[in-house]
Amino acid sequence: MSFETEQTPAQRRNLLVFGLAGGLGIAALVVALAAVLLTGTAAAGTSLDVIKVQRISDSCVDTQYRNQGRDHTQNIKAKVTYNSFPPTSGKHYFDPARWGNYPTPIAPLQGVHNLEHGGIVIQYGDQVSSSDKDKLFAYYDKDPNGLLMAPLAKLGKRIAVTAWTHLMVCQNVDTKAFDSFKKKYRYHGPEAIPKEGLEPGR
Repeated sequence: MSFETEQTPAQRRNLLVFGLAGGLGIAALVVALAAVLLTGTAAAGTSLDVIKVQRISDSCVDTQYRNQGRDHTQNIKAKVTYNSFPPTSGKHYFDPARWGNYPTPIAPLQGVHNLEHGGIVIQYGDQVSSSDKDKLFAYYDKDPNGLLMAPLAKLGKRIAVTAWTHLMVCQNVDTKAFDSFKKKYRYHGPEAIPKEGLEPGR
């Protein structure tokens, strides 16, 4: 004896909607987990904040994050929840940092403004070796236009290269990967300004 009943059209539609939603949720989770496993860095937001994960080289992975907008704040220490670490978009300080290689950390809210202008921010952890730091500094000196470089202790042994909505995390200095990232995203922020406006010290 069977107790199965025929489903109404509404019931079938609901099952389809729930099935699709579940599938999308799993897909987003897989993408987010891939970002964490490949980069060693977890986003501050949710799995839905991760749009795409792409391995650039054996040591570098580029993760694209959801755009969090471009609102300004007058408070450089404002509490903002970003969906990646370091941040790649979202509310930021109204005045960008001067382009350059900084010996001390830059304010996250200020760095995001530089990304909005089409800049690239390179940050390195406190466990990056002196020889790798020297390589980073030499890389900066070779083509500093539109670049910010600064230490960021919490990255540990990793190097983070950010552009608007993009975060590339590297396990070591990979200048070919840096060049590829820079070629794709430098000068292409949502509020891009002329190249001469991105010169060091400006």
